[in-house]
Amino acid sequence: MSLDTLKVIRPAQATTDTFALPYEDHLVAVERAADQLLITALPGVSEMLVDTRPLALRVQIATTCYELVLPAPHTAILRTGNGPDSVHLKADPSTRIIVETAAGNDKILLEGKEQAPDDSSQRPGGRVIVATGSGDDHIIVTGLQRVQVHAGEGNDLIYSSAAHTWVNTGEGDDTVIAGTDQLTLARAGTQTLPTHYAHSFKIEGDARYIEQMTRLLQRLHASPTASRLLQDLAARRVTVTLRYTSVTDNAFAGFDRRLGDPRIKANGQRGDRILHSEILFNPHMQVPGAPPLIALYHELCHIWNYATGSVAGQGELQAVGLATGEAPFDFDDDPSTADTASNPAPFNENALRAEMGLPPRLAYR
Repeated sequence: MSLDTLKVIRPAQATTDTFALPYEDHLVAVERAADQLLITALPGVSEMLVDTRPLALRVQIATTCYELVLPAPHTAILRTGNGPDSVHLKADPSTRIIVETAAGNDKILLEGKEQAPDDSSQRPGGRVIVATGSGDDHIIVTGLQRVQVHAGEGNDLIYSSAAHTWVNTGEGDDTVIAGTDQLTLARAGTQTLPTHYAHSFKIEGDARYIEQMTRLLQRLHASPTASRLLQDLAARRVTVTLRYTSVTDNAFAGFDRRLGDPRIKANGQRGDRILHSEILFNPHMQVPGAPPLIALYHELCHIWNYATGSVAGQGELQAVGLATGEAPFDFDDDPSTADTASNPAPFNENALRAEMGLPPRLAYR
């Protein structure tokens, strides 16, 4: 079986067939794009059992089974529609998988599987992300190393015994129970962004992407640290376009080079102030030690440097909050404060990490 095919097993008919992707029947639609495998349950499907193994994935809906190749670097995305859905995932340690449910009272059970004793392959560690829509959802996680949970509006119950759990809850009376001390809770946020932020951020994408990115911006607005950066960008009348990327292990900030050069000049003067920029971002970022909120804030720190004409060197170290190796500079444009070797707080990633109780990032790779 190749990357471009799937096997469909129907025990009731005693048949096993191989089909090319993209594939669709009355239960499911499957397509592959680059390093992502998208599996969408069609209307009428309410239960899905997913079992992942090294380099493979098996989905069972009713009595029909679908088997696909899932190489270690690839990510599988499972989507369900509106209504009360049940998703049961048994995840191999190498699994990179995202479960997205729509509105409804959903039940999601995630179980981690131990690596087989005879499996000596050096595969990247698995990561599981859950993003639910509105509704009273129950999410139970056992046996995983790390999991991210983005719970939508509703009275949700979330239990996790994962080694590290990152939870972002929406409006509602939510209960979060974590079996370890490695729990990161995003601060509760308001439902809408201030009007002037709406002028600052333009989100391009489908309704699901717009909702997910708006939710992340709401969390940043609720943060004492991040809100200062957002306020500064709004005051400077900066506009940022947020666009989707399928990449889940990196994000990208940039601008039209015809607008100028924001790098600090050789004479120590500010570069051009770039007020229109963009960020390519996947709300399901899967970078160890950096939940999506941190990753998005890192890119916004780049935007701040563009807007203030204060890019030093490559720009990555200062976005983290590490010394750039360049001469000290008045990054905050405040003559009453001393020049610094990097972006001062709150305009760096480590400032938000400190607020969230996460360890600082000590290097950029």
